[in-house]
Amino acid sequence: MMTSHSKTILVVPRPDGLLVSIDGVSHYRDMDATQLLWMAERFLKAGLEAQREEKKAEKENAGQKEDNV
Repeated sequence: MMTSHSKTILVVPRPDGLLVSIDGVSHYRDMDATQLLWMAERFLKAGLEAQREEKKAEKENAGQKEDNV
């Protein structure tokens, strides 16, 4: 999914929490192991969903190209 936001965002997981930098301004959140694992699961699920959507779009685009030939 593409958005029109132009902010530079960096997310850095650390053993003791999460560091988020937005346009060079850093924010830190203390997190325990359970919270870090929950966040990791959310990232993995989002990545898998994005991968499924990309593959679906590739198949649809390939089908459209074949129809145009």
